[in-house]
Order: sequence, then C-alpha cells, then structure tokens
Amino acid sequence: MNLFYKELGQGQPIIILHGLFGSSDNWYTIGKQFAEHLHVFILDHRNHGQSPHSDVHNYEAMAADLQKFIEQQKLINPILLGHSMGGKTVIKFLTTYQTPVKKAIIVDISPRYYPQHHHAYIKAMLGLNLSTLQSRQELDNAFIQNGVDNVAERQFLMKNLYRDDDGAFHWKINLAGLVNQIENIGEGTSADAYSEVPILFVKGAKSNYYINDSDATLIYQIFPRGNIITIADAGHWIQAEQPQAFFKAVMDFVAS
Repeated sequence: MNLFYKELGQGQPIIILHGLFGSSDNWYTIGKQFAEHLHVFILDHRNHGQSPHSDVHNYEAMAADLQKFIEQQKLINPILLGHSMGGKTVIKFLTTYQTPVKKAIIVDISPRYYPQHHHAYIKAMLGLNLSTLQSRQELDNAFIQNGVDNVAERQFLMKNLYRDDDGAFHWKINLAGLVNQIENIGEGTSADAYSEVPILFVKGAKSNYYINDSDATLIYQIFPRGNIITIADAGHWIQAEQPQAFFKAVMDFVAS
C-alpha cells in the first residue's frame, strides 16, 4: 500500500508512525523540530489520514507497508519512531524484516498484549449522525453528548473528520474497517522474537499504558540493546504533553 507522508528536513532519515485514530498531523509540530537535524518522513498508516483504506488492519500488513515505503524512498539505515500502534508496527517490522535500521524509538507502548480499551472512542464516533451536524461547534457538542468529556480527546478525534465542498462532514479514517479489526490493535509480540537494533522505549509517567517490570523483562529479551526511560508529568501523548523533554530524549538517543 502506498502511504501518504509529509517530508521535512534533510540528512539522516527518520520515519515517524502515529497511533490509532491519529495521523501525520499529530506529529507535524515536533516533526519540524526534528527536521532541523534530520530528514523527517511522517506517515499516515493505512485506514488513517490521507492514506488508502483497506479491510485488513493488522501489524503484519502495517509492517509490510513500512517495508515498501523504505524501499520506494530508497532510505538507507533509517531511524524508526512509532507511537502506540505505530510503536507496535515498528516492533513487528524489526522482528520480521532484515532491513538495516540505525535505531528505533518506541513511544509509550510495550511488546506485550493489551486488551481492547477503545470502546468509549468507538461508541462516540459510531454514535455521530454526521448528516445532521453543520458546524465544528455542533460536532464538539455531539462528542460531549456521546461521553467524550475531555477537550483534548475531542480535538484529537475531530481531526479524523473533514468537510466536503458542500460543507458536509465525512470520516477521513476507515471507521468501519478499523472497528472490524480493532482486536488486532492490542496484539502482543512473541517472546521468541528478536532484534539487535538499538532501541529506546519512552514511557509517560502518568500513562495508562504503563511499562511495568514484566514488560521490561520482555523488552530486554526481544531487544538486548534496548533501554527504557520515563518522561515525568506525561501521559500517553508524550510528544504533545512534554514536547521539549521528549525531543531532548530522542535526540540524545539518536546522537549516542
């Protein structure tokens, strides 16, 4: 699948992969910072943003998309950075393909299995009657009525909508396809998997996706050259909540 991407900067290539219900837009601001030092490619996963839709949404397919992108762009020893679902895509890629990778950064996710926990978001999105909504304010109010009380979460979800020439709202994401394949998002990695790529796991101190002691054992078993750091006062969206601390952590690792 040919993925949509945004390209910034020059030099050492770094590929950035967003999480579930996200897009390249979520990483553009900090991507511009990285572009002062690196050649940045920010991708939209299949079924997200401006990338094509598919009935298949699993890590085998997304890792294959990443492999194809690297081949198409003729990238040599790229750095891979993945957040949440994007992080699991990177893990699948590193433990499946032999493509040379300089380093990898996994943001707030571990290789273990995560039970499905996106029910509230899915219920809220499926509960919208887009044909009756005529403004962003009405859309925001509809999300509130559907139980999304947090303003940042509403803004995040609303990035998945666009307006056509007549002003009608439509989903950018393949909502039905993602709902049908949602159980694949929490897929774990076998303890028999292995990669010697230097890899940094960055976790948010306040995140519900916490990386615990058993996760650390699994990480070091799969990735013997792995390291884990914690960003204080950050939840799951570390790059948005603590952008400077996150930027420094990534760049220090890249330079090491």
